[in-house]
Amino acid sequence: MDSLNIFGSFFGVKKLNQDLKKIKKTCLSLQKNNQSIIKSNKGGHQYHFDKNVLSSLTNQIEKEANIFVKNLNLIKDVYIQNIWLNVNKHKDMNMPHIHPKSICSGVFYVEVFENSGDLVFENPNDLQLFLEDSVKEHNIYNSCIWRLKPLNNNLVLFPSWMKHYVDMNLSNKDRISISFNLNFI
Repeated sequence: MDSLNIFGSFFGVKKLNQDLKKIKKTCLSLQKNNQSIIKSNKGGHQYHFDKNVLSSLTNQIEKEANIFVKNLNLIKDVYIQNIWLNVNKHKDMNMPHIHPKSICSGVFYVEVFENSGDLVFENPNDLQLFLEDSVKEHNIYNSCIWRLKPLNNNLVLFPSWMKHYVDMNLSNKDRISISFNLNFI
């Protein structure tokens, strides 16, 4: 029997080769010179900034995102609509949320450590709840959640409608990442 993946979600993970020391220095400057906002963060800080501040990174994100969305057969390319710095200190986390009015979203990891908080996606298929006690081993078809361990210099792209959250930072070091939304401009 042929197996079809219907209503599947798409995710992209790619190791980039960005200068993390330079990016971290810029992130520290952004943190000092901008007002923190509260969106999905519980504890932690988020700072919006202009994508041109980190043009080498944002240009690469847009290039990778347009490769990533090819399967959607979009009418034109996507670009960064908004971008922000995330700094989660010990015991900070991000509550479950989506990114409305965007085509895809993502995160780039600047500085993460062991136990600094996984990126967790929730399965939008409610029927998965009935399978939970019947599964020998979880996989992409039968899991209620899917965890991605953050890795330095990794780019993760996902559909903006996919509900997700960030686990509590249980390390004693700051977890630094950059999140963004992509859309037509």
